[in-house]
Amino acid sequence: MTDVVSPCYWPWLSVVIDSQGYIKPCCIMTNRTLAKSEYYDEVNAHIETIGDLSEYLLTDFPINLRNKLVEEGLFKTKECSTCARADSRGNWYRHNQSQSWKDQAYGVIKFLEVTSSNICNQTCVTCNSYFSTKWQTIEHLFEYVTTASGENFALSNSSIEKIMGVFPTLTEFVIKGGEPFSDLRNAKMLERLIEVNPDCRIHITSNVSFISKRYINILKKVKNPSQVELHGSLDHIGKKYEWIRGTPFDKTLNTIKQIYEETGIITKPTPTLSYFNILDLKEIKDFYEDYPYTEWFKKTADHYNWVYFPEEMDALLTRTQEELDTVYESGVIERKLVSQYNEKKIEILKEKIEIMDGIRGFKWQSL
Repeated sequence: MTDVVSPCYWPWLSVVIDSQGYIKPCCIMTNRTLAKSEYYDEVNAHIETIGDLSEYLLTDFPINLRNKLVEEGLFKTKECSTCARADSRGNWYRHNQSQSWKDQAYGVIKFLEVTSSNICNQTCVTCNSYFSTKWQTIEHLFEYVTTASGENFALSNSSIEKIMGVFPTLTEFVIKGGEPFSDLRNAKMLERLIEVNPDCRIHITSNVSFISKRYINILKKVKNPSQVELHGSLDHIGKKYEWIRGTPFDKTLNTIKQIYEETGIITKPTPTLSYFNILDLKEIKDFYEDYPYTEWFKKTADHYNWVYFPEEMDALLTRTQEELDTVYESGVIERKLVSQYNEKKIEILKEKIEIMDGIRGFKWQSL
C-alpha cells in the first residue's frame, strides 16, 4: 500500500491513450498542458514509441507528477490546470472520481482508457478533426475561425498488443473515440478482455447512432449486462440533435433499442454541455427518462461533461447570467451556474453557426 496525501489519484493507477495515441494520467489533461511540463517526455508519452505500457506508471513523468501532487497539491500543479480551472468555475473536476483509489498500491495499471482511432461518422459542432476523421471533410469551411486540428490516427497492431498485455490487471476498461463502434480494433480488444479478465468493468462512450452485428455478438459474451456502462453521447433530441451531431435522431433511437433488446445493455445518455443544449437540459433529461431503453446518467451540475474548448462553445462564456439562472431554477442541476459572458466569443460563435447552418441544410435559430 502507498501512503499518499493527494486529492487526486489518477497518476497512481490510471493510463489514458487519447485519439492521437498520446499517453496521459487522465483524459482531462490536455496536450498543450503536457507540452509545458518540465517532466514531459515525448518518447514515453505516445503508445507507438513507448516500449512497454505496463511500465508507464514507473516512468519519469507520472513519478514526478505524483511527487508534485503530494508536495504542492493539485491546484499548484500546472499539469492539472484544467481541473483547477473547472473548480474555480464551480464545475465538476475529475479528481473527485478517483477518491476510492486512495488506499490502493500504485505501479500497476488498474484503470485504462483507450481511443483506438479518431475514426468517426459524425461532424459534431463542438468537435474537431483531432477527435473525428469525419470533421476533416468540413474543416476547410472553418478556416477563418479557430478550431483544433488532428491527423488521421489509428493504433498499430503492435500498440494493440501492448494494450492487451495489461488487460489481466485491470478493474476498469474504457473505450472512447472517434466512434468506438466504427473501429474493429475495439472489437479485437473487447474480445480479448472478456477472455482474459471477464470480471473487468467496461465503459464505452459512443454516439450509439449505429452498431454492427459483430459488436452485438461481442457484447452478448459479457458475464452480466450491468458490467457494461454504455454512455450515449446524446447532446439533444429531435432536429436540435441532428443539427449538433449531424446524423438522424430516429436512427440513433432505433440503435439504442436494438442494443438493449439483443444484449440487455441499457444506454445512459451523457450529454456534453455547451451553448447549444444548456438551456434545454430539463427537456433533454425528461425525454430520456421516459424513453424505455435509456437510463439518465448524470445527476448534478458537478458531473456533466462541459465544453471548455472551443471556448466559443462554452456555455458559461456564451450564456448570460439570466439565461443560466433558468437552468438552476428548472431543478435539473443542484449548483447555480455563474456566467462569464464574453462578447468576443459570441461573435466567433455566430460565424460558426452560420457555417454549420450551410452544412446541415437548416438553421439553428429556426429550431
